Amino acid sequence: MGLIKNYFNGLMNYPTTAPFCTMDFRIDAGAQDIGTATTATIPMGATVIGFRATVTEAVTSAGSATVSLGITGTGMVSVATIGKATLVAGYVFGNHAAGIATDSVMSNPHTLVVSDTFDCVVGTATLTAGKFDVTVFYHPPRDGAMDSSYKEFVTA
Repeated sequence: MGLIKNYFNGLMNYPTTAPFCTMDFRIDAGAQDIGTATTATIPMGATVIGFRATVTEAVTSAGSATVSLGITGTGMVSVATIGKATLVAGYVFGNHAAGIATDSVMSNPHTLVVSDTFDCVVGTATLTAGKFDVTVFYHPPRDGAMDSSYKEFVTA
Protein backbone atom coordinates (compact mmCIF):
# COMPACT_ATOMS: atom_id res chain seq x y z
CA MET A 1 0.00 0.00 0.00
CA GLY A 2 1.35 3.42 -0.93
CA LEU A 3 1.01 6.48 1.21
CA ILE A 4 1.25 10.01 -0.09
CA LYS A 5 1.56 12.73 2.52
CA ASN A 6 -0.27 15.98 1.99
CA TYR A 7 2.67 18.28 2.64
CA PHE A 8 0.77 21.54 2.79
CA ASN A 9 -1.02 21.02 6.04
CA GLY A 10 0.38 17.76 7.40
CA LEU A 11 -3.09 16.76 8.62
CA MET A 12 -4.09 14.35 5.92
CA ASN A 13 -2.58 11.38 4.14
CA TYR A 14 -3.82 9.68 1.00
CA PRO A 15 -3.74 5.88 1.54
CA THR A 16 -3.87 3.94 -1.68
CA THR A 17 -4.09 0.30 -2.64
CA ALA A 18 -3.08 1.10 -6.21
CA PRO A 19 0.62 1.72 -6.81
CA PHE A 20 1.79 5.28 -7.10
CA CYS A 21 4.88 6.59 -8.77
CA THR A 22 7.18 9.52 -8.50
CA MET A 23 8.89 11.13 -11.44
CA ASP A 24 12.07 12.90 -10.33
CA PHE A 25 14.05 15.25 -12.56
CA ARG A 26 16.05 18.47 -12.58
CA ILE A 27 15.28 21.55 -14.63
CA ASP A 28 18.24 23.75 -15.57
CA ALA A 29 16.56 26.98 -16.63
CA GLY A 30 19.81 28.96 -16.63
CA ALA A 31 19.40 30.55 -20.04
CA GLN A 32 15.66 30.18 -20.59
CA ASP A 33 14.04 33.01 -22.51
CA ILE A 34 10.52 34.30 -21.84
CA GLY A 35 8.00 31.55 -22.63
CA THR A 36 7.23 27.92 -21.90
CA ALA A 37 9.79 25.12 -21.97
CA THR A 38 8.49 21.56 -21.73
CA THR A 39 10.34 18.94 -19.70
CA ALA A 40 9.16 15.47 -18.60
CA THR A 41 6.13 13.85 -20.27
CA ILE A 42 3.44 12.30 -18.09
CA PRO A 43 1.49 9.52 -19.81
CA MET A 44 -2.16 9.64 -20.85
CA GLY A 45 -4.37 7.99 -18.23
CA ALA A 46 -2.08 8.84 -15.32
CA THR A 47 -3.71 10.53 -12.33
CA VAL A 48 -1.45 13.35 -11.21
CA ILE A 49 -1.67 13.97 -7.47
CA GLY A 50 0.75 16.85 -7.31
CA PHE A 51 4.33 18.02 -7.41
CA ARG A 52 7.05 19.53 -5.27
CA ALA A 53 9.92 21.69 -6.57
CA THR A 54 13.06 22.73 -4.71
CA VAL A 55 15.32 25.51 -5.97
CA THR A 56 18.86 24.09 -6.06
CA GLU A 57 20.48 27.09 -7.77
CA ALA A 58 19.08 30.58 -7.22
CA VAL A 59 17.25 32.19 -10.11
CA THR A 60 18.99 35.23 -11.57
CA SER A 61 18.09 37.56 -14.40
CA ALA A 62 19.14 40.94 -15.76
CA GLY A 63 15.48 41.94 -15.44
CA SER A 64 12.53 41.15 -13.18
CA ALA A 65 12.06 37.52 -14.23
CA THR A 66 9.23 35.38 -12.89
CA VAL A 67 8.86 31.60 -12.97
CA SER A 68 6.00 29.16 -12.61
CA LEU A 69 6.25 25.39 -12.83
CA GLY A 70 3.62 22.73 -13.38
CA ILE A 71 1.41 20.81 -15.73
CA THR A 72 -0.20 23.66 -17.61
CA GLY A 73 -2.73 21.47 -19.45
CA THR A 74 -4.39 20.59 -16.12
CA GLY A 75 -4.09 23.92 -14.33
CA MET A 76 -1.84 22.25 -11.74
CA VAL A 77 0.74 25.03 -11.77
CA SER A 78 2.63 26.81 -8.99
CA VAL A 79 0.50 29.58 -7.52
CA ALA A 80 0.69 32.58 -9.85
CA THR A 81 4.24 33.46 -10.83
CA ILE A 82 7.13 33.62 -8.43
CA GLY A 83 9.64 36.47 -8.66
CA LYS A 84 13.36 35.84 -8.90
CA ALA A 85 14.02 37.36 -5.46
CA THR A 86 11.95 34.57 -3.86
CA LEU A 87 13.57 31.75 -5.84
CA VAL A 88 16.70 31.33 -3.71
CA ALA A 89 18.47 28.02 -3.11
CA GLY A 90 16.42 25.84 -0.75
CA TYR A 91 13.05 27.49 -1.52
CA VAL A 92 10.36 24.80 -1.91
CA PHE A 93 7.05 25.20 -3.73
CA GLY A 94 4.28 23.25 -5.45
CA ASN A 95 1.09 21.73 -4.10
CA HIS A 96 3.02 19.19 -2.00
CA ALA A 97 5.24 21.74 -0.26
CA ALA A 98 4.88 22.65 3.41
CA GLY A 99 3.00 25.87 4.09
CA ILE A 100 2.19 26.60 0.45
CA ALA A 101 -1.36 27.80 -0.14
CA THR A 102 -2.97 26.48 -3.30
CA ASP A 103 -6.25 26.93 -5.08
CA SER A 104 -8.72 24.08 -5.62
CA VAL A 105 -7.59 23.44 -9.21
CA MET A 106 -4.03 22.82 -8.11
CA SER A 107 -4.98 20.87 -4.99
CA ASN A 108 -7.13 18.27 -6.73
CA PRO A 109 -5.79 15.21 -8.58
CA HIS A 110 -6.11 15.29 -12.38
CA THR A 111 -6.46 12.27 -14.69
CA LEU A 112 -4.79 13.06 -18.00
CA VAL A 113 -6.97 12.43 -21.05
CA VAL A 114 -3.90 13.02 -23.24
CA SER A 115 -0.21 12.89 -22.38
CA ASP A 116 0.98 16.19 -20.92
CA THR A 117 4.29 17.77 -20.04
CA PHE A 118 5.70 19.38 -16.93
CA ASP A 119 6.48 22.95 -17.93
CA CYS A 120 8.80 25.74 -16.84
CA VAL A 121 7.21 29.09 -17.69
CA VAL A 122 9.39 32.20 -17.58
CA GLY A 123 7.85 35.67 -17.72
CA THR A 124 9.03 39.28 -17.91
CA ALA A 125 12.77 38.66 -18.56
CA THR A 126 15.23 35.95 -19.63
CA LEU A 127 16.86 33.90 -16.86
CA THR A 128 20.64 33.81 -16.48
CA ALA A 129 20.69 31.06 -13.81
CA GLY A 130 18.31 28.77 -11.97
CA LYS A 131 17.87 25.06 -11.26
CA PHE A 132 14.95 23.14 -9.78
CA ASP A 133 14.70 19.57 -8.48
CA VAL A 134 11.15 18.37 -9.17
CA THR A 135 9.13 15.39 -7.96
CA VAL A 136 5.77 14.66 -9.60
CA PHE A 137 3.45 12.29 -7.66
CA TYR A 138 1.04 10.23 -9.80
CA HIS A 139 -0.86 6.97 -10.19
CA PRO A 140 0.17 5.26 -13.42
CA PRO A 141 -2.45 4.43 -16.03
CA ARG A 142 -4.02 0.99 -15.56
CA ASP A 143 -3.39 -1.58 -18.28
CA GLY A 144 -6.74 -3.10 -19.22
CA ALA A 145 -9.76 -3.83 -17.06
CA MET A 146 -9.77 -4.49 -13.33
CA ASP A 147 -9.13 -8.11 -12.40
CA SER A 148 -10.16 -10.25 -9.43
CA SER A 149 -7.56 -8.58 -7.18
CA TYR A 150 -9.83 -5.52 -6.97
CA LYS A 151 -12.61 -5.46 -4.41
CA GLU A 152 -16.09 -5.34 -5.91
CA PHE A 153 -19.03 -3.66 -4.16
CA VAL A 154 -22.54 -4.73 -5.15
CA THR A 155 -24.96 -1.88 -4.48
CA ALA A 156 -28.25 -3.34 -5.65
